[in-house]
Amino acid sequence: MKTETIDTGYIPRSWQRRFHTIAFKKRFGVVVVHRRGGKTVSVINELLDRLLHCTQKNPQAAYVAPTFGQAKRIAWVYLKDYASKLPGFVANEAELKVTFTAPYGNGKCVMLLLGAESADTLRGMYFDAIALDEYQDYSPDVFSLIVRPALADRQGSCFFIGTPKGVNDFKDKYEFGLKNPNWFTFMLKASESKLIPQHELDEIRAEIGDEAYAQEFECSFAGANTGAYFAKHISELRDKKKVMSVPHDPALCVDTFWDLGVSDTTTVWFRQQFGAEYRYIDYYEMSGEGLEHFAKMLKSKPYNYGRHVFPHDVKVRDLSTGRTRLETLNSLGIRGEVQQKNSVADRINATRIILPRCVFDEKLTRRGLEALEAYSRKWDAKNKIWQDSPLHNWASHAADSFGYSSMDSRDTNEVKNRNLPTRADDSYNEYEY
Repeated sequence: MKTETIDTGYIPRSWQRRFHTIAFKKRFGVVVVHRRGGKTVSVINELLDRLLHCTQKNPQAAYVAPTFGQAKRIAWVYLKDYASKLPGFVANEAELKVTFTAPYGNGKCVMLLLGAESADTLRGMYFDAIALDEYQDYSPDVFSLIVRPALADRQGSCFFIGTPKGVNDFKDKYEFGLKNPNWFTFMLKASESKLIPQHELDEIRAEIGDEAYAQEFECSFAGANTGAYFAKHISELRDKKKVMSVPHDPALCVDTFWDLGVSDTTTVWFRQQFGAEYRYIDYYEMSGEGLEHFAKMLKSKPYNYGRHVFPHDVKVRDLSTGRTRLETLNSLGIRGEVQQKNSVADRINATRIILPRCVFDEKLTRRGLEALEAYSRKWDAKNKIWQDSPLHNWASHAADSFGYSSMDSRDTNEVKNRNLPTRADDSYNEYEY
């Protein structure tokens, strides 16, 4: 078969050539590169190359960033520039999509830029190759529940790309890749790449500190998650062996604390209190399900429930039914209390206060703990400072419901003195406090 050489104008640096060589013919891989290392350019070109060598009909690839806006800002110019040299090139800026003629008479190649904040929109799609950029900011479910199935029938490839941000699924993927001969791993530190002058690196280190520098420029997973609210506290709990097996004690009631999503995720923490110790024995989250699903979930667990505590917005009336979600929950047999409205700052401060008194079941609350560790402030790139408000992402829902539990630090005597039940009531009531 006659082959054709296509010049996209991409001239890889030495480290990028090494990356392409290591990634060659591997389905899965983890790419860890320091800030300003040029990983987006290399990954876009790797995806284009895989499309051009794909023998499937109408091959499709995607570059995914944490948000659609980020994908446009980070990668759209690069994608248009390099793909414009390909035969039959057409760009659709509204959809962040380019198409070009597939080789071997296999129709059209499609390359998309997508955002992980609306990951459910990826369901039902197929991919011959996909790159998940800034993966340290993703919910682990994006890959396991959505992307992985989308690769299955065509045996597509996937790369996890990013810069370390504490202990999370990105670190897990990197460590898995190191042990799996069918995966590739690639790491590039600023001290190795020599892309940034040493005097500039020295100034950055002096400005942001050793831990943040090690994370952002030396690709250290051991560094603190800069900007995270609770990562340090969770790390201390792990060091003190307070993240372990925490069996359910049938002699103690289980209280639940909720954050109710309307179009996104609902989260539930399960807590038992023993003296001054808060035992978080379970955690559950799900998106795209009605309240009936959560009623069945509660009944499926072997717990003797005490109180169900909901945020104040559970009293918001649904325009389609005319009922509040509290009324719907009540009709499903879930009766509980409505926590008064409180600020995000109050919940964050309360969480910091009670965390030293907490123990977590390592297995059943793992997903919730990952979210607490990832929950962080917004970064103001223009002014190069952390904002006071949190970043709203996949970790927010778990952090919010845990924050509600933190605001609820009443002991048995307080409950009795205020005539509030220590167990869930069988009749409808609203408790505001």
